[in-house]
Amino acid sequence: MINLMISGNDKVADGLLIIVLSYLKHNKEPVTVYFLTMDLIQENPSFKKISSKKAEYINNILQERHDGSCLKVIDASQVFIGYMEKSVNLKSVYTPYAMLRLFADLIPEIPDKILYLDADTLIAKDISSLYQTDLEGKEFAAALDMVGSVWLHRWYMNSGVMLFNMSEVRKTGLFEKCRHFILHNLSFMPDQDALNYYVKNHVTLPMKYNQQGKVQPDTVIKHFPKTFIWLPFPHLRNIKPWMVEQVHSELKITCYDDVLDDFVSRRDEFHKLEE
Repeated sequence: MINLMISGNDKVADGLLIIVLSYLKHNKEPVTVYFLTMDLIQENPSFKKISSKKAEYINNILQERHDGSCLKVIDASQVFIGYMEKSVNLKSVYTPYAMLRLFADLIPEIPDKILYLDADTLIAKDISSLYQTDLEGKEFAAALDMVGSVWLHRWYMNSGVMLFNMSEVRKTGLFEKCRHFILHNLSFMPDQDALNYYVKNHVTLPMKYNQQGKVQPDTVIKHFPKTFIWLPFPHLRNIKPWMVEQVHSELKITCYDDVLDDFVSRRDEFHKLEE
């Protein structure tokens, strides 16, 4: 059994669906997907937890394999709000949902080994080699950040794909330290900065497991992060995998159309599944 952890609200349900479809396309092992969500409408009216109907739709896709695969939705509203309601980072340029994984050590259902994926990733190949990474005595495995490792620190890691050893995380108190950091210290990338600052023992993954730039022949997981573009004028480009038309027209990526075509064929039906 492979365990995946994703966090977000109803706005990234498309991303969750794409991750599930891409996993099923390229992987044979049964999978349990843990989706951490919450209502935070007091901060933003659009910060609503995932629709139960959309969750049921995705769970049905997983259960069609009849191998024990399933989606488990975990409402972390209470544990998050009780701790983070006065955090200086609630209005970061990144949504508070990125910080939800830092509460995974307080959630009993989360297993000892779990692969965290940002909602804007797509699985392009079999991930079993990644999942089998030896984490004995390590808190997590992650790839370098394409930008941060150049401008911030040569070993600065990207937090979009992280294989966690939750037993070690609980032992070292990594998440507890990170939560305290983001509660009191304003940061541009709060959770990522905290994980980089407090980690003691980790494994550096090859970039193919978190390909943030151009697609390569060996890409296993494609990440679609925000990207700074210089020409024809400096601007941020923020194209996500569910923005299929822009993935084609602006990113010129068509190699994932087997998965994206499946997503598009379901998109209208999926979007009608509101509470």
